[in-house]
Amino acid sequence: MVSVEMAAAPWRATWPAPALPTQPDVPPPAAKSPFAVVWILLLWQTAGVVVQVLAMYLARHGAVGAAPLASACAVAITFASALRVLTDAQLSRAARNAAVVCLGVVTTVQWRVADPLLFTGLDEQLHMRTFRDIMLSHSLFQPHPQLAVSPRYPGLEAVTALLHQLGLPVMVAAVATVLAARVALVLALSDAVEHLTGSYRAGGLAVAAYSMSAQFIFFNSQFAYQTLALPLALASVAFVARMRWVDKPGPLILGATVCLLAVAVTHHVTSFLTAAFLAVWAVAQRGKPAKRRVFYGAVIATVTTTMWAIVQWSLLRVYLGPIADDLTTEVTGGFHRTPFHDESGEVEPVWERLLMLYYAVAVTSVVSALMLISARSILRRRSEARAETAGDVADVPEPRHAPSMLRLPVAVTACFSVLKRLPRRNSQRWEPALLLVLMAATIPVLFAARVMPTWGSIGDRFLTFLFLPLSVLVADGAVRWSRELPELNFAQQNQLNLLRRVAILLATGVFVGGHLMGSGPDWARLPGPYLVSADGRSMDAETLAAVHWAAKGLPAGSRIGADRVGAVLLAAEAGEWPVLQADHLYTPELYFADKWDAQESEALRQLHLRYLYVDRRFADGLPRLGSYFYKGERAGPQRLTQAELTKFDHIPGIRAVYRHGPIAIYDTGGLGVEELPAQWYREARPMGIPAQVLIGLLAGLALVAVARTRARVFIIDKAKSLHGAAGSSLTYAVGLSAVCLMSVLMLLAHVWLGPTVFLSAALVVLLVNRRWFTSLLSNTAAKLRWKWIIASIVVAVPLAAAIAESAVDAYPGDVTKVQSILDDPSAVHIPAQQPVVNP
Repeated sequence: MVSVEMAAAPWRATWPAPALPTQPDVPPPAAKSPFAVVWILLLWQTAGVVVQVLAMYLARHGAVGAAPLASACAVAITFASALRVLTDAQLSRAARNAAVVCLGVVTTVQWRVADPLLFTGLDEQLHMRTFRDIMLSHSLFQPHPQLAVSPRYPGLEAVTALLHQLGLPVMVAAVATVLAARVALVLALSDAVEHLTGSYRAGGLAVAAYSMSAQFIFFNSQFAYQTLALPLALASVAFVARMRWVDKPGPLILGATVCLLAVAVTHHVTSFLTAAFLAVWAVAQRGKPAKRRVFYGAVIATVTTTMWAIVQWSLLRVYLGPIADDLTTEVTGGFHRTPFHDESGEVEPVWERLLMLYYAVAVTSVVSALMLISARSILRRRSEARAETAGDVADVPEPRHAPSMLRLPVAVTACFSVLKRLPRRNSQRWEPALLLVLMAATIPVLFAARVMPTWGSIGDRFLTFLFLPLSVLVADGAVRWSRELPELNFAQQNQLNLLRRVAILLATGVFVGGHLMGSGPDWARLPGPYLVSADGRSMDAETLAAVHWAAKGLPAGSRIGADRVGAVLLAAEAGEWPVLQADHLYTPELYFADKWDAQESEALRQLHLRYLYVDRRFADGLPRLGSYFYKGERAGPQRLTQAELTKFDHIPGIRAVYRHGPIAIYDTGGLGVEELPAQWYREARPMGIPAQVLIGLLAGLALVAVARTRARVFIIDKAKSLHGAAGSSLTYAVGLSAVCLMSVLMLLAHVWLGPTVFLSAALVVLLVNRRWFTSLLSNTAAKLRWKWIIASIVVAVPLAAAIAESAVDAYPGDVTKVQSILDDPSAVHIPAQQPVVNP
């Protein structure tokens, strides 16, 4: 971060200040067994997943009141059990690592069990379209009908594609990519904060504080490019922080470069913010060697980000321009939304509103306290500097209540009075880093901006970044407070334990409130019956059946008009080309028209819409997200009527090629719509099994040959030097970045391998090195303990059963009912002829 000086000293503001060595965390002699602590933690985490699966079951079966409560309890169990471990007086590094990984992985699993078989977020489906194009074409940069910039930042999809080539199913590969990114996020954050503070406890507490971000579970668990870019950007910053004072920065510079390159090809906004942060850091950093190395990092980030962005500039301008226009319009036009209501007017339950208010007040209070402490430390330092200049430093009185720490409210109740009167150790005054405090100070401003829809959406995404400095400040303040406590007697220790329990309870409330604020209304978190324009709740069996039919019954790349949910599914799952507007003509106008005349027919022809997707359930209510197609489709909230939706049945020249229940897909060819060449590609032919085996054998022999040369020693030495300089967490982040870049290069060269290639290569390597492999297996088996195996089974069996139950519960809606609709003889299914495809 900008505010650190060296790993062996307390991190502080960029101005020089006297420093004392940090006191490393050393577990007391009677420390608890890490195995027992981790096992109990995993049992609690498993319980959290089981309760979450129960909540999903209740939601699917109509328990609309109990399901949200059960879901909130599930995430509360996950967070509270992890925080209990992180605040234990006998915390070990193994327990810390287990707790932070649980916060990153288990929360993602809890979000995914809502529907393990289908991505239900619109952003996720947009990226699934990009991945589908890569998978079918074996190449990059295919045009995207809705998010044109996505194919130009293919890092996330490239990693998923490589896992898919290893033999993983599409959904498993995508979820595995998200989980790998989540592990990198929590490990990089904990490692970076430990390096800055000298305390592995502070690293764990920073992850706990960061998990209170409103977007930690919802947005950062999605299959979206920021999910992968954020941990890699954080790792690159951690590399820069480490390389400032070391004697041999080469391995760290290499690690930072690899991570920054991966960020540049993964997400535009994250790469821009990372480059800007490193540039500011380079200006603020003190010390010539450190300043020069931070400058190197800033140059690498700026060059990689700029060069990649220049190539995509026209698409970035199209993508970011409307967002800027919406932000300006909402400020000047006075647009706002009612708090605790969705766009259709539904009010959230009282207990959820109270938790969200508590979350906002708690975070704002912490930020305000940090600002006050920072201001007082600056004023005190300036006062001391003036006194020293005057030559009477010895006469400067010590402030009566010097803010040497982030004081916890121990004076709230009388039971903590003894702790309040305890003398403090003679420690360095805490001066929070000014730049980090200023960054955290914008969080309450973004809370207030949520009254405007677009500002709220953009602000929520920026909170993902702004909670990073806040988590560092909170973790460092908490650890400093705990270190300043003197030796306690039995009564004082009991009071401190009670304070710890109260703090865990209050922090859990903040975590749950943040989750509720970031994930939206209950219908956005929980499965249930169909709702109008409600993302996942609009992806029911009828919708999925129509999309599956379109994948086989309509030509790939056909231009089609559809609502926002239907459009993303038709693009991602069926490979169609949804069109919402073009040349000042707007698809929604065709749906909202009271009658059909020559004007609508001409608009249809100019839009080149060969097909129209219509769901008569649109007339059942106002859209839950405020629009059927896109924001601003009408001047104000307007509900489609049955007459407007059924008029297509009576228009000469338009015929239904698919109809079942409320959904129909119409062919407009009878109105003279000129069919444009499909925005598509010729699907690449998969490599045959014999070719895969041959390539795998040759690759395995090449690896064996290289292993017998000096290159093997060189590679191992470089890997060891990187691991020694960066540690396991950042080495893992570099490995993930390298996989991302390697897959991007393979796809640029149109190289697409199959699982047989990797299996053949692995078989050759193992046969040539069978003695080494046999020795490895025997040594591993010798290290295993029966208690580890039994403990793993006790945790794995209920966890696997819960995840399997969630999949079984989702299967009827995602598969069984869909197939029954497609097989229904009363449905209308008229396949269209295949058009000419662009070569």
